[in-house]
Amino acid sequence: MCNVRRVGALIGLALALSAAPAARGEDDPVLDAEKALQSGDWTVRLKAVESLEAAGPGKAARVLVRYLADLDWAVQVRACQAAGKLGGEELQEGLRGLAVSGEIHRVREAALESLGSLKATEAGERLLKNARSAKKVVEKARGVEAAGRLAAPDLLPKFREYVHHKEELVAAAAARALGWLGRNEAARAKALELLEEPLGEREAKDFGPYAGALEALIRIGGAQALSRLVREVLLQEDDDGYVPTRVARALAAAGAEAAAAAIQERLAEAKDVRQVRRLARVVGECGAAALRGQVESWATHKDPRVRSTSVRALGRLGDAASLPVLTTCLGDGEVVVRVEAVSALAATAPREAFRGLAAQILKDASVEVRLRFVVDVADQGDAAGIAALIPFLTDEDWRVASASAASVGTLGIAEDLPLLEPLLTHKSWKIRAAALEGTGRLRAIGAIPHLARGLEDKDPVVRGVCLANLQILTKQKLGTKPDRWLDWHAKESKDLVLIKRSRRTKEEIEVELKREEEEDKAARYKHEKDEVTQSREARKRNVEILQKARILVVSGAWDHVERVLGHLAIPHTLLRAQELKEAGLNPNQVILVNCEGTVDKDSMERLRWFVNVGGYLMATDWALTHTIEPCFPGYVAQYSGSSTGNDVVVVEEAQPGHPWTKGIFDDVPALKWWLEIQAFPITVTYPERCNVLVDSAEMRRRYGSSPMAAEFRWGLGKVQHSISHFFLQEEGMQQTTDPRQRMIFAADHLGISLAQIRNLSDSGRFAGQLNEETMKEIAPDYSMFRLIVHVVREKALWVENL
Repeated sequence: MCNVRRVGALIGLALALSAAPAARGEDDPVLDAEKALQSGDWTVRLKAVESLEAAGPGKAARVLVRYLADLDWAVQVRACQAAGKLGGEELQEGLRGLAVSGEIHRVREAALESLGSLKATEAGERLLKNARSAKKVVEKARGVEAAGRLAAPDLLPKFREYVHHKEELVAAAAARALGWLGRNEAARAKALELLEEPLGEREAKDFGPYAGALEALIRIGGAQALSRLVREVLLQEDDDGYVPTRVARALAAAGAEAAAAAIQERLAEAKDVRQVRRLARVVGECGAAALRGQVESWATHKDPRVRSTSVRALGRLGDAASLPVLTTCLGDGEVVVRVEAVSALAATAPREAFRGLAAQILKDASVEVRLRFVVDVADQGDAAGIAALIPFLTDEDWRVASASAASVGTLGIAEDLPLLEPLLTHKSWKIRAAALEGTGRLRAIGAIPHLARGLEDKDPVVRGVCLANLQILTKQKLGTKPDRWLDWHAKESKDLVLIKRSRRTKEEIEVELKREEEEDKAARYKHEKDEVTQSREARKRNVEILQKARILVVSGAWDHVERVLGHLAIPHTLLRAQELKEAGLNPNQVILVNCEGTVDKDSMERLRWFVNVGGYLMATDWALTHTIEPCFPGYVAQYSGSSTGNDVVVVEEAQPGHPWTKGIFDDVPALKWWLEIQAFPITVTYPERCNVLVDSAEMRRRYGSSPMAAEFRWGLGKVQHSISHFFLQEEGMQQTTDPRQRMIFAADHLGISLAQIRNLSDSGRFAGQLNEETMKEIAPDYSMFRLIVHVVREKALWVENL
């Protein structure tokens, strides 16, 4: 990283110390380190820091302090770590400066950790004193929070003025600082008292301090803090999921017993319907099993959404003692309750008993209830479920019948082909296509002639399903003429071996998983000390996943994921929305719908079929109202309160551990997503069935609604929508033309590795206009790109492991 400004606060100190006499002698690490300061190779300087650390205190410190102002962040981080070992006032002063003024979070964090290993309480006091005189708001906020992490409990009263600070950034930092201080039992009561003010701003525009106070309560832990967290669930004035999600997560981390106690303490305060519903949700998500009886009583509540949420919670708790209540709920008068009862029984009852409900559910008047049963049977992955699905193959509703046909194929093998053959000539293209998809999923050689003849079907979806499955089964590309496939089948199929991988034994799966884990561990070990290689390998793997996938892109006026895919030579099919109805869709694909995503009625019906039988669909921004709501109504909608400006907001991981966001937030202190002007905020209208993957306190404060990305099941498939665009576009990088500021943004807000930033900087990619070449380099590290990778990977692995 060259041609950049040093950290201002450290320059004077480094220059003053450079005048000190240098050590002399052969093989002197101090002398060598002084010489290395002039090297343009960051790796040389990094090795010099390691030598200084080994040399010990004394003269080494005079040179090491100059490395705290190094132009390369990796060297700065290593110098901070070494300073924590050597100590001394000069190095501590440098560390205090970097803890607040360090350009990127990784440097500030390294400095703070080293201060903590030295004279922590003294450092905390000095940091708070420096924060008082800091001119920049951001440095004042950093200083206050850093002080809270290191200060002694007796310093806590001095944080009061910052909790009341007029600058929201400082007040939020002070709230978080109280969380660190409150971990000490001696300071806990006072910290909780001071947190009451920011907690009172739950619906005000300064939601930042409120979110900071929530974070503080979570960090403090213990019975009092957990009880207050539950109180916050009750006191919020709308149904935004930001608070309940975090409270449930904190309660789960505390353990089932502590969670139940905290909720029990607040039960009497749940007066209205929304409060009860929120508590039921939290009980289920945190696993407070001791409250099962209370939740069962809520399952008979007069409000249907309280009942549905409670039934879902019982399913999450998974206690067989709730089976009588859940079975009764199958007869509830509200569809939403019966849907949840089906899934709760699938999670709680023995599989055979659950499948024994088929006759009762077949009589249910609701398509959603019958479809839910089919999906849950399919999700269990048990071949014995085929018998329960047979009656649903002739269901009067196409969604139920098509999902059943596809599910028979998922669970079945060659011997089950006769179950699907009567549907191959069905008058509805939706049923024919699903039945042919099911024959392909059987992984049966006998399916090939049926699929070949299906290439002559009058409907493009049926033809698309047949072609895709022929290619999957045979690994051949013989075009769209049936005769060529039939000839190949006659000549070659005797040597074809098809394996139904999903029917492998448990032992076979465990052996294969163990082998894959060992290979992955070996690869990680091989490159664990090589940041550049590690980054390059990860990027390469992500690109390879997409290159093997089946991706269809719907063009849009404002978003252009095809450009990202094109940069990386990832095969995809680009269509206008109006062309979807003639496209050969098949559920082995992933469809990416660019903003604005205007789709006509015929194409909507194709997309609905595609997802219902197992396809994955991702969409952005205005596609919410033009594709998602019309095609899949009732799950998410445009938040009516506002639309956005041209903005960049910090986003948060709403469900840590979700496979679609795995690794995206790792080592990124404040991941940011770009918002197009007049972007559509999201509101979740069916929280029982919709998972928020990414949310944002900043989004909540500015625009009233926290969700940024959500996903839900629709039939056998999945739908994912994000308010931010697929394509990088400005993404905050265009807000400044200063190369160093762009580098900082890339490190702290895009999650791009230091190795990649260094490469981009050395080639001048952060200077001037961000051109196509720069976009090509950044794309594989971009968070939205990695989200696409995870979604595509899940679908691709499902197809591969069927």
